[in-house]
Amino acid sequence: MNNRSPLLPLVLAPVLLMTVFAEAQSLSPLLRETWPDGERSRQDLPNSAAWFSSSPTGSLSVHSGALRQELSGSAMALAYFSPDGSTVNLEMDQTLRLVFSVSFQDRAESGYFRVGLYDTSGQPRVVHDEITFSHFSFNRARGYMVNLSGLDAGAGVDLRLRQPETPNNSLMNTTRPYRLATGTAATLAHGLPNDTVFDGMLEITRNGPRSVRIRASLAGPDGMVFETAPHVDGSSSFTSSFDTVGFISSGNNGGSFTLHSVAIGGDPGETFRVAATASASLDIPEVARVDLSKLSLDLFSDRELRPGWMTRPMPYYLAHLAEVANSIVTHGEHRGWINRRVWLGAADFREMAPRVMENVLSLIYFYTRQEEWNPYYGDPALRQRLELALDFFLSRMGDDGLLKPRNAEQHVGLQFANTMFFTKFMGEALVLLGDGPSIDDGLHEALLDAQRRALRKVFSSDLAFVQGRQFSNQYGNVFSGAYAYLYLRDDPEIKELFERVIRENVPHFQSPAGFLYENHSVDFGYTLGTHHSNVWAAWHYANLADMDSSWLRKETELWAEWLAYNTVPSPDFSFFFVNRAIEGRQDRPGFDRAVAAFARYVPKLRAMVASDEEIRHQERKVRMDLASSWPRVEPLGTKFSSFSPYAFLHRNHFDWYPTEEERAASRRDLPYLASDRFTHQRVDDRRRLEVTFIRRPGYYAIFNAGEEMSSGQTFGLGLLWHPQAGAVLQSQSRMPEAAWGVVLAGEDRPVENGELEVRYYVNGREIIPAPGNLGLPDGVLEIHYRLQGRNEKFLRFEDDRILVVVNPGGGFSEQIPVLLDAGVEPELGANGVRISSGKGTFVIRPEGHNDISIRRTDREFGGKTVGVVTLDGFRRFAYSLAFE
Repeated sequence: MNNRSPLLPLVLAPVLLMTVFAEAQSLSPLLRETWPDGERSRQDLPNSAAWFSSSPTGSLSVHSGALRQELSGSAMALAYFSPDGSTVNLEMDQTLRLVFSVSFQDRAESGYFRVGLYDTSGQPRVVHDEITFSHFSFNRARGYMVNLSGLDAGAGVDLRLRQPETPNNSLMNTTRPYRLATGTAATLAHGLPNDTVFDGMLEITRNGPRSVRIRASLAGPDGMVFETAPHVDGSSSFTSSFDTVGFISSGNNGGSFTLHSVAIGGDPGETFRVAATASASLDIPEVARVDLSKLSLDLFSDRELRPGWMTRPMPYYLAHLAEVANSIVTHGEHRGWINRRVWLGAADFREMAPRVMENVLSLIYFYTRQEEWNPYYGDPALRQRLELALDFFLSRMGDDGLLKPRNAEQHVGLQFANTMFFTKFMGEALVLLGDGPSIDDGLHEALLDAQRRALRKVFSSDLAFVQGRQFSNQYGNVFSGAYAYLYLRDDPEIKELFERVIRENVPHFQSPAGFLYENHSVDFGYTLGTHHSNVWAAWHYANLADMDSSWLRKETELWAEWLAYNTVPSPDFSFFFVNRAIEGRQDRPGFDRAVAAFARYVPKLRAMVASDEEIRHQERKVRMDLASSWPRVEPLGTKFSSFSPYAFLHRNHFDWYPTEEERAASRRDLPYLASDRFTHQRVDDRRRLEVTFIRRPGYYAIFNAGEEMSSGQTFGLGLLWHPQAGAVLQSQSRMPEAAWGVVLAGEDRPVENGELEVRYYVNGREIIPAPGNLGLPDGVLEIHYRLQGRNEKFLRFEDDRILVVVNPGGGFSEQIPVLLDAGVEPELGANGVRISSGKGTFVIRPEGHNDISIRRTDREFGGKTVGVVTLDGFRRFAYSLAFE
């Protein structure tokens, strides 16, 4: 028999100590349901509503004036309390109150119980039972839920805010599409025994133009069971319109739950506005544009004006911030999407790739940056659009912690890549939000939770390890994200997982030769780009979090050694050419200055970065250029990085540049400048890559061999350099017509554009390559490899020349990709080709019958144009490469 308390101590503003029964009777009713006619399918508001169940027909029924939901498993019962096609809309200071009585039967293990009020008007209403938990009628639903994690004393209870931007059809059976209303957590003062009626309340008050206040309570025969603290929802997801009430219980709660009464309404005499369903769009104001003419250029610091990797001067971003923010979709299916292509490629934008949303960091930077020049600090309009974008970003994260592409069938490797990049940008975003103006508390907590789930997934996944083993730059993002997260939050589990990954996984991401694996091979673009960003941010937050960064130093020192051997400067050090023939993914011929603030800790990198004096000069020049055209800035484009989150990622990270003296010392320490004679070999055994570095008094050369990992790679002679002439030969990747090697008759690419099995001899004694880094004995080095059948090609590295002998046994052409100074024409004569370069002359001397030709390509970089010298021959011939 049910035991009701005649007087229940609920605290219901403005009336205290009022019984729920009296409260229900006094409501200005939208629905007052007690099922007196034994019917649960009649929609006749306010006296009756049609009730539907997620379980099969028959599981929800009326018994003795009460509605019972059988629990063979979890089950939900819901009803609509406004006419079809309409919602109840709260005006300012109006309160919508749900008052209900509930009991449980045949209780077993304790499971959850939830009650919610929603606006589901964006989709057609359900019309029958067995609607399942994930029904299209609930997609993009808005609303609020009180969540009891259990029915026993001490069980947790809290309020939850549903995120309508989350593409999730589940209304109440999972908390995934919800945000926790922070500060509302409570515990049950005592348990909810069988066959005992408890009276509950969920109250929503419109307390502002774009906010509501929510609170809930439950009481029973022994007094108050719980009462949540009020929560104000002023997020972009808030709603003040409602049409649906729902109750759900876990199957673990026992046999059934029974609703004895349900009343929904307002204060006595209150009249609610019931309106036809409107568009899902909220009245979100646009972000105001900045008039730069009203700002002085002097307000910007030198560092804010300094351009860099994917970075323009700050006034450019300030001028275009509103354009990006106002592109955020405010209604419909893609609400929250940044609908302006300013970051990543056209395909990424077209496919709505999750990574496009990394630009939330750009919005956060302006929202949290307190500067005299920044009107967007704490700007309410920017906050609303930012929250929409953050909600959309979070909606792309699945239950497993991975960011999902728009195409759910896309490879899991892409999902891991998306998620790994997410952790880096989200790590910085959370740091900025932690120190700046607030956003919705629940949203902020959801971001921290998403970061934790992503980190936990990556650190715990074998597939993530496989992904990082192949593409180290992707996994490296997680290190910076993890250090930033641990700087903000003490999380022993994530810290332990992270330390295990550093200990067990990190060694697999770097070759013993020194390069970081990209597609199991070499790539200078990713290493100098994304990887440098990962290391910079990781080092910054490792130091702030007072965590060990020795592994970063060890990895970076080995990488710096590899880079030093594979990079040669122009005579004036204005450009560095790389051994690009072996790059497996991107297209990077060289660079003028590397970006590596962590050269502070790794002296070998200082040779290739800007000096402090150069940076000051650059800053002065940029300021003068901007002043000459102020307040005009470059228009916002649609290029890969027209408005990149990388422009803001490192703004608050440590900054460092060497003095001229420190850089000069590092340059003197470059291997080919520190010595004029050595033979050094670096070997990777994962996919067999052998790179041999040959320094002789007359030149510095690099020879590559191994297993082809990309059709763009070309082995053989990759780079040739002289201190006075600079780089004169550079084999090109992804351009077989400008790659070094022999093209056999009838073929269209060099033999070297494929796997090379080579043999090495020093003074006639064969040297067997070994994984790692090895100094070879002094002497004359010869390198031999097969061309076809029993024919071969070999190179002999003498003190003052390189001799190349080609013996294919038929017709062929030998391609020699040369680097030509602007305005300099090669001299072709009977004795070969002479090319003036820098302060030296590069000479190619053929031997035997052949025709010589030279052509320029359209590749230009570092003040050079790529040209190709072609030697046509038959059966065999030789030529030498030397400097005068």
